[in-house]
Amino acid sequence: MVELIVRLAVYERPFKYLFSFFGVIDFLSILPSLIGANSLVLRVLRLFRIFKLFRSRRMVRAIDEIKATIWDIRSDLLLFGFVVLILLYLSAVGIYIFEHEAQPNKFSSIPASMWWAVATLTTVGYGDVYPITLGGRVFTAFVTLLGIGIIAIPTSLVTNALSKAKKRARKQDVT
Repeated sequence: MVELIVRLAVYERPFKYLFSFFGVIDFLSILPSLIGANSLVLRVLRLFRIFKLFRSRRMVRAIDEIKATIWDIRSDLLLFGFVVLILLYLSAVGIYIFEHEAQPNKFSSIPASMWWAVATLTTVGYGDVYPITLGGRVFTAFVTLLGIGIIAIPTSLVTNALSKAKKRARKQDVT
């Protein structure tokens, strides 16, 4: 609360700040302490304090670098996303073929098999739907290995792009 009062006192146009994005965030984050209530809604309002982190110049610069990097590799990420959607569909079809007869209630259709495909390709594996046939288990092992790549490839794309951006920034600083 003291911080908001000081900000309003220091700014030339305090009402402009108060109605800006960060001013509203500041106000919403101190609202629970002003009211003195302890309700769940007011506790949720305290979460708006996290937006204060974005004021830091370093944080803003880092976020801008990440946005620019992702923008630079957007075509690669879009292509990869398209490939993932195809793999998701093919995985659902494959597990449906292997498991439908053995578990007609769990793998009742290809769209119903999508849940298994998502959980397996993302390597989450909730365990609520799983194969019981030998063919389904072998297929699951294959899809799980694909899932590791699905996590690794975009990670390496972004990391590589960030590394290149950092090298470019260092070259610009030197020259």
